Amino acid sequence: MNYVAMKYIENPLIIKNRKFDIRQWILVTELVPLKIYFYNECYVRFSAEEFDIAQFHNRFAHLTNNAIAKYS
Repeated sequence: MNYVAMKYIENPLIIKNRKFDIRQWILVTELVPLKIYFYNECYVRFSAEEFDIAQFHNRFAHLTNNAIAKYS
């Protein structure tokens, strides 16, 4: 049985008025006993534009996806 788990953060993380997310990978191979492997490297992605909750439709301020940010 394979699963991919992600957690959406309801209260966004913001640095210098830009949203960001942190990508970290782990692998759970056993539940009993619990066996978890962490990938040592992770990375941070920032939004292309400053965050403003009033501009909800501005995807460049709300999304940190590189495929979207490259068009900003």
